[in-house]
Amino acid sequence: MKKYLLFTVLLIFLLSTSFMYLKDNNGRTNSDFSTVPKKYRKAYLNGMTFIPMGSYVTYSETNFRATENDTTLLLGLSYKPRMIHLPAFYLSNHEVTNLEYRGFIHWAKNKMAHEFFIKKDAKYRNAQGEYNQDIPIDWNDTLLQKALFREESSAYYRESTFNHDSLKYTVTINGKPEQIYIYPDTTAWEMGYSYCEPMVQNYFWHPAYDFYPVVGVSWKQAQAYCQWRTDRLNEEVLIAAKILDSRSDYFTVNRFLSDTNNSKYAHLLFPNFRLPTEIEWEYAATGIQKCYGTIRYPWGSSELLNEDGNYLANFGPILDANNVRVKEYVYDGGFHTLITQHYPPNSFGLCDMAGNVAEWQQDAYAGAWKIEKVDGLTDEQMKAREDSLSVIMNTIVITANDDLETAINKIYGRLNLSAEELENMTNEDKEEVRSLASAELHNAKVAKAQDHARIVKGGSWADPPIYLRISTRTIMNENSKSARVGFRVAMNYYEN
Repeated sequence: MKKYLLFTVLLIFLLSTSFMYLKDNNGRTNSDFSTVPKKYRKAYLNGMTFIPMGSYVTYSETNFRATENDTTLLLGLSYKPRMIHLPAFYLSNHEVTNLEYRGFIHWAKNKMAHEFFIKKDAKYRNAQGEYNQDIPIDWNDTLLQKALFREESSAYYRESTFNHDSLKYTVTINGKPEQIYIYPDTTAWEMGYSYCEPMVQNYFWHPAYDFYPVVGVSWKQAQAYCQWRTDRLNEEVLIAAKILDSRSDYFTVNRFLSDTNNSKYAHLLFPNFRLPTEIEWEYAATGIQKCYGTIRYPWGSSELLNEDGNYLANFGPILDANNVRVKEYVYDGGFHTLITQHYPPNSFGLCDMAGNVAEWQQDAYAGAWKIEKVDGLTDEQMKAREDSLSVIMNTIVITANDDLETAINKIYGRLNLSAEELENMTNEDKEEVRSLASAELHNAKVAKAQDHARIVKGGSWADPPIYLRISTRTIMNENSKSARVGFRVAMNYYEN
């Protein structure tokens, strides 16, 4: 018993101190992270898991079949296995939950009320012209009710009348500020083939769904959440260090550091929360036992069942060769999404890397990979990302306007074969070229139909098992919202 208690105490100590060794770009150790009050560490650092540096061989599945309307990306000439070396980073061990995202909504709701009162009466302003947060919000104020609440009760549990659809947040994307609406699209549950009204009304707000993954959130809304969570965590860090006196609706890390007098405190700040890049996600999903070209799920197996015959993820039906369902939604324990961390974690301690909800990735896709500078990524991380992305640099690109024969000729142009090599090509070689051209033409058309596309990984509660495979890649418009898609957050790890 004593040995068990000693082990437990040691484990808690190691977990609680794991963030004390983050370093900033100057190599200084952020030892003051341990001073953040426990309740804020739980709220903002919940589940952030260390993923050690390592190497990974990328691969893609070759046995996909896709229609023109399918957003799955197929294997093309540009998708060649390559060894990628990744620096260490942090990744949440669970998908962002309704409860976590709801904190963002509550904060935005309070700020909206604060801004209303500032405009209403000068007595609510402090010396900086901002809302004096020593004055509690009077939610019963008649004018506030008229401005921010609905005339009729809305359908949101516990939040019956506030007009959440008006909540906005300014997020910086690719260096440009953009105001976006941040409330999840609860109508994403309206699917037309079943009775989904309870999910529309209750999924985001009812406490029964607190620890279910948030859905109906676009890529841009996920970006906004990451920026908000970064600012709120670092605000608490600075308050704990007695550098700030109190919380403010107007605090952001960028605004704080824009004052040159505050640069001496930069070493205290956490790196940005962000979405993982696709290569980070794949590397983390494979776990400690890396896969080299084999079909494998995040639990390190090619099987969907464990030794006891239980499914290892929450996913959609399986059809046999006669189009008969041999696996229904409920056979894995869930009719739709399930509580996060319901299934065992992979060898890195990450849950639901396959199934439950598919997950937004940072990466953009537009017929070929679009390399964007990601806020918060180091040069080393950008290098690893660029090495991994399926980009054919300085070569002929297949476009959605090409026909198959044109695409085939472009593939031959890329191969740059001699006349002798072309003459000696076998029918099998020619068929492979045709297959590669067809795949890339499909990808180009998918990208054109999904303008401003972003990568989505992992498969969802409604998808067949092929989408649970680590290498499967699909895309969605960055403004799209779905009951099948959520996200998890990542964070840099800095070292000397």
